[in-house]
Amino acid sequence: MKKLSSFLVGLALTAGTVLAADTNTATSVNVVGFIAQSNTANRLYMLNVPLHAIGGDDSPRLLVDLIGTNVPNGTIVYLWTGTGYAGESCYNGAWSPGTNLARRCDGFWMKSDLGTDVVRAGEVPSVSNTVVQLSPGLQMIGYPYPISCALTNMGLGSVAANGDIIFKWTGTGWDSASYYAGAWDTNYVFNPGDAFWYKRDSGASVTNWVINKPYTSP
Repeated sequence: MKKLSSFLVGLALTAGTVLAADTNTATSVNVVGFIAQSNTANRLYMLNVPLHAIGGDDSPRLLVDLIGTNVPNGTIVYLWTGTGYAGESCYNGAWSPGTNLARRCDGFWMKSDLGTDVVRAGEVPSVSNTVVQLSPGLQMIGYPYPISCALTNMGLGSVAANGDIIFKWTGTGWDSASYYAGAWDTNYVFNPGDAFWYKRDSGASVTNWVINKPYTSP
């Protein structure tokens, strides 16, 4: 565990996610949601975007669409590509290089030189379910709806394999939960917009994590 923890921290300082939405659900109601995040200067936060881009869907979008520019000047985001990181920086209301894409549920690191709180806005997902592909190895993901959710309520237990591990970033290190004999050995609560590493056992097959919408409206 110490060796793996060191590897994960290395990633923080410096796995792929596949997401699809149920396209059979239609709605004329667009509800804008907000996620307010306390931000300590020069601290790494492990986040995801559980909201649609305004007027968008689950297709890959630029950070200006998913996160906006209401972030402290000098904010840096590291997007996990599956093999490494792609960096984006926000200065004077613009992301640079401004070309990297992410989707709802994709995890990323965020760090700012200033302690200004961050407010992210987007459309509350109305799709009846969301599908995330889990492959052997590491993937950086988060619960794809904007509510607090305990690990045991996420539905991961129905697709987890013996030996699967979740790593939750504490701000200075890692908490972990392992899956054996049909249960997680620890239950953590994730706040809206939190992300985590999901390490699928190397001997397990590719599977789909299907998350049903946890609210009735929109």
